Amino acid sequence: MGFSYNDNRVQKGSDTDLWYKHHWEANHILSGRFRVTDLTSGESHELGPGMAYNVGPKDRHRLQALTD
Repeated sequence: MGFSYNDNRVQKGSDTDLWYKHHWEANHILSGRFRVTDLTSGESHELGPGMAYNVGPKDRHRLQALTD
């Protein structure tokens, strides 16, 4: 399985709808707090340092940065 490694920095207040329709993605939070919302079910989770979330081709989601 191929993969890439990225270091992303997101500013507080950023609010983005995302959909990776051709691949899976795993995300590990190093610092800051985020809210991830499943745009199909409306279910949301607040995430912080040391937590992770995974999304795939069926997972349209919103990422909201609560802090830098």
